[in-house]
Amino acid sequence: MQHCVLLILLLLVIIPLHFTTAELLLSYVVLRHGARHVLAKTSTLGETGIFGGPTLLPQGKKQCYQAGQAFRARYLDPITCNTTNTCLNRAGAAGSRYGMVDERNDDTNFNNYNSLVNSSALHRTILSASSFLLGAFSEGDTFTRRVNEPYLIQQTPPVFSTEDGQDWRIRPYTKCPSYRRDLQNWFLSAEFLEKEAESASLRMQIQSLLGPSLNASLANWWNIYDNFNIWHTYHVGDAMPPLDDSLYARVISLAVWLETTKMKSSLVQNRLGGGLLADVLGRMEQAVQHRETGYPTYIYKLLTIAGHFSTQLGVLAALQADKVTNSTLPWLGEKIPSPASVLVFELHHRPASGKGQGEAAREEGYYVRIVIQDGAGQGYQEVPLLCSRGSEGRGVGGKGGKDEGTTFECPLEDFFKLAAPQALSMREWCAVCENDDMLACKVAKEEKGGRRKMTR
Repeated sequence: MQHCVLLILLLLVIIPLHFTTAELLLSYVVLRHGARHVLAKTSTLGETGIFGGPTLLPQGKKQCYQAGQAFRARYLDPITCNTTNTCLNRAGAAGSRYGMVDERNDDTNFNNYNSLVNSSALHRTILSASSFLLGAFSEGDTFTRRVNEPYLIQQTPPVFSTEDGQDWRIRPYTKCPSYRRDLQNWFLSAEFLEKEAESASLRMQIQSLLGPSLNASLANWWNIYDNFNIWHTYHVGDAMPPLDDSLYARVISLAVWLETTKMKSSLVQNRLGGGLLADVLGRMEQAVQHRETGYPTYIYKLLTIAGHFSTQLGVLAALQADKVTNSTLPWLGEKIPSPASVLVFELHHRPASGKGQGEAAREEGYYVRIVIQDGAGQGYQEVPLLCSRGSEGRGVGGKGGKDEGTTFECPLEDFFKLAAPQALSMREWCAVCENDDMLACKVAKEEKGGRRKMTR
């Protein structure tokens, strides 16, 4: 990714910044799927080989639809997005539909030239993406209905996917042998053994309630938590015994510790988010080029990845978000990202601003910030990064009025300095994960060793 950094720096230095109005150039969304049926996982994040995985529940579809509606309000609807300076479409345009191609090529509407949605190849993520898009592109609470053309009731971006066995960007945590080995070694570490001893009484109590039907070891605790959570929240799966609030809170707390600790940057490094991060940087690079030079002619300004909470935590680990002192990000040990949670990379161009009350002076230029919505109905919150120049966090996009400068944004140059060393090409990912099984990794290895031989 070094060439990306050099190109961005070159554009920032030699090309005059001749626009004066604030613009949101790009929104790159990483969505966690909505509520699903029970998911049995191994201690190293593996799943069963059942095609498509557990089904998305009706409640999960609703969660994602509501998250899409909130996304629409923040980024697409000119009535509401103007209040936070986060309109992704042209100011004053009614470009919140999908499927219209603009004759003037002014990107007023969203279409296949500027919108792209990718999903992992699982039932829960593909349908989550569709539900999210319905919310994002619906006009109010009712769909545009055409009596004579019922198939045009609602148009949304198509959802693309890659065969799960070849998906190294969205679900790399299931295909990274070096991470799996390090995770197994961590189960033998002093940190893990200490937590194992500390939680022994709780686990014994839960095991006595369940009998031998579920393994209540600490390494397997995800499955304990998930069975309780899905049954008590959505009433599907195997019937689980009732727990009082205090005991249930302890079950959740232990699961949060286990799953978020697995995603610490010191353990994960860039193996589970470096591929996705490379795509983010590449899209930002293109957006800057497009704005300054008009080339490439078409760029994606709305990108969506339908994935998993490990996808979200993996990319945050690659950005070393857990190394920010006194971080306000709740996903760093306080909780697991909620169903239908949204993580958004925003690329802004802003004019210079003077120093106002509670706001540092800002030079004209490009800025990056990451925001999260931790599930439908929650507000958007900024994510502190190592390149952020602020010291205190706050929510964004609430009812308090305009977003006049943000605390945790990074100048684009600083963001690239942080992120580019962590970004991974496919070949680099294969190497750091020591993956020799995935087809793309086999091809890369053969090409590195010489011309690939034809097989019959």
